[in-house]
Amino acid sequence: MLPLAVTDFTPEFKQEMQIAAGVEVLADLNGFEAHVFRVRRDNRTLILRATHQIHRSSAQLAGELEWMTWLADQGASVCRPVAVRDESYCLELGPFILTMMEEAGGRLISASDWTPEFIQNWGKHLGMLHRSTRGYTPSRPVFKRPEWYEDNNLQFEQLIPENQSDVRAVCEEVLNTLKRMPTTETHYGLVHCDPHPGNFFLDGDIITYFDFDDCCYQWFAYDVATALFSAVGQPWMSKADDAQQAEARRFLPFFLKGYESVSPLPSGLLESLPLFLKLRELTLYALSFAHATESFHGNSFDNGFMKGRREKISRRVPFLLENFTHLY
Repeated sequence: MLPLAVTDFTPEFKQEMQIAAGVEVLADLNGFEAHVFRVRRDNRTLILRATHQIHRSSAQLAGELEWMTWLADQGASVCRPVAVRDESYCLELGPFILTMMEEAGGRLISASDWTPEFIQNWGKHLGMLHRSTRGYTPSRPVFKRPEWYEDNNLQFEQLIPENQSDVRAVCEEVLNTLKRMPTTETHYGLVHCDPHPGNFFLDGDIITYFDFDDCCYQWFAYDVATALFSAVGQPWMSKADDAQQAEARRFLPFFLKGYESVSPLPSGLLESLPLFLKLRELTLYALSFAHATESFHGNSFDNGFMKGRREKISRRVPFLLENFTHLY
């Protein structure tokens, strides 16, 4: 993950970007791993993203966009990519690569949306995403997205300080367990990897996913675990462990019912949730050191997720529950 502070995105480059893409910038959407803007072109509102080449190559971005187009063609609700200029979907401009896509309709969710019907609908849309990805093969080998173990966010030895040998030992245990997991097409494939409510808009009963920057080959269960992880961490939720555990028990049956309405649950998914929740926990913990900035941290993160986190990890305390098999 690349801190935007080092990308040297100047006002002059912003003007050059608008000319190259033939757009007018309407709003800066404050992207985290790239500069993201709402723009207008030919009376159409689109999303323009400028990604530094340190973060992603043109081939990696082309693979992301090709997969998004595949998903849209299969009926999944995602933002469809559009050409930046002429036939170019990835336009290199200085140290950046420009990409563009349709704008998602709707808005971010709020506490008033948090109903059993919404949760089931969310599960349904993630199931549609997983159903749609099956059968996808990159058109060129260089377009292949990373395998899970190649994901920069999982390079724990590079991210977690050496003096935290207790945490690093847990990371090694989790990674070694993952290496023994089945990777059949019913369990494993190209997935979003970050399908939390900050990465989709709700428009009526339509959920449209965006921000596929982290997409890689992972277990379908990881996306489900990520959804559950984010569900108990919504701003209107209590940060107390017992409250989050109660929400997990309430949330998961509705979510999985929606998922299963469009796609079969991978066998062993419930049994593997503690492992993938732990992986998500370790990833966020590690990234706290890579992005030790005010924009990433702050009272909500530090006093919520990070408070006592090292001790919980080193003591191998399960994130949420030790067993989910009785819930669905």
